[in-house]
Amino acid sequence: MPESSNGGKIDGVFSLLRRTLPLLLAAFLLESCSINPFAKTSSAPLPLLCRSIPTLSHLTVVRTGGLPGNRLQFTFPAKVTVSDQIEVQIVANALCALPVVRSHRTMSCPSNDGIRYLLTFSNNDQTFPVVTLGGPCGFIHGLIKGQWTTQSPAFWHTLGTAMGIKGANLLTFDGQSTITS
Repeated sequence: MPESSNGGKIDGVFSLLRRTLPLLLAAFLLESCSINPFAKTSSAPLPLLCRSIPTLSHLTVVRTGGLPGNRLQFTFPAKVTVSDQIEVQIVANALCALPVVRSHRTMSCPSNDGIRYLLTFSNNDQTFPVVTLGGPCGFIHGLIKGQWTTQSPAFWHTLGTAMGIKGANLLTFDGQSTITS
């Protein structure tokens, strides 16, 4: 085999390990040690979605909103369905692991462009409540109170990878303005 072919296979293996290792580690800690990763930030039990990660099989991502005057353009459709069970579980794990803002913090949030992403996870038995991402400071609604994405830019890459968007980051999900000077 050509050398570049082996290099590509090795890169693929390492890429898969980088994306699945956090999920496996979290599952191990939660299951075998009964450690709650949210214990420092909340005394509430883990949400059903976070407790159900090993069963998740589908994710639908819907982009809504956007202020009309912004005329934003995106490199991906407004609705994307992810059916790769491992990718769905990686996104759910990353979502459940996002930090919680402590109430004593002072924050200054950027202006709001109106873009929201609605994430709907499901398995063979049920559809879980919608989790909403976006808005000033990147707060998340519908999962763990006070979670946000601002301190975790890698989350957007994880979501984009699951959606089939190469090299995705927060800017990918913010869109590009079509307004020219």
